[in-house]
Amino acid sequence: MKIVFLDSGIVNPGDLSWEPVKKLGEFEHYKQTSTDELKERMQGVDAVLIDAFCFDRERLESCPSLKFIGIAATGFNHVDLTAAKELGIAVANVPAYSTDAVAQQAISLLLAVTNRVDLYHQSVVTGNWRDSAEPTFLTTPITLLAGKSMGIIGYGNIGKRSGHGHECPCLQPGPGGSDQIRCDFAPLSADARNRKANRRILYQPHERRGHSDQYSKGRPGG
Repeated sequence: MKIVFLDSGIVNPGDLSWEPVKKLGEFEHYKQTSTDELKERMQGVDAVLIDAFCFDRERLESCPSLKFIGIAATGFNHVDLTAAKELGIAVANVPAYSTDAVAQQAISLLLAVTNRVDLYHQSVVTGNWRDSAEPTFLTTPITLLAGKSMGIIGYGNIGKRSGHGHECPCLQPGPGGSDQIRCDFAPLSADARNRKANRRILYQPHERRGHSDQYSKGRPGG
């Protein structure tokens, strides 16, 4: 079996071994592939691995030996699935490889909004913090998350991971100063969520449209 990875540069910049793939057949990989290079690189290929490389109908039809497309990512809107099915080409993606990473990124962006670390970092770099006459340097208010609500739009695997803290317990001070684990989540209608949530995290497919009106009805500053 002949296997080729057309755009492996991001997936494997050099820190991973290709040996498991090589055991499956004759294998070649390229950091990137242009349209002009595609025909030559796909000659006699049975299985192709891609990250973001696009396969429309025209490109699929130009690869008569192709039997399988493996997408090294979650999204698959860059492959014409209808054409692939008609041509007998199986397509597979990796739906859960980045659950923790995406959830962590969402939380980091939430903290970036509330803590404005970027502004305070810049203040240190430029010397504004050092030169400030005030003992407590405050370039912009910091928003405390304690007592606030977070609305998660799209409560799938990533949404659940964001809400439950990446297997790190959410601790709330209890009686006598002890810590109690508390993670309370309840399903809400869109209207109720928008009324209650101070901040919202959105997990929706890239191609979904028509919901912007829901997201514009939140609490002020949410």
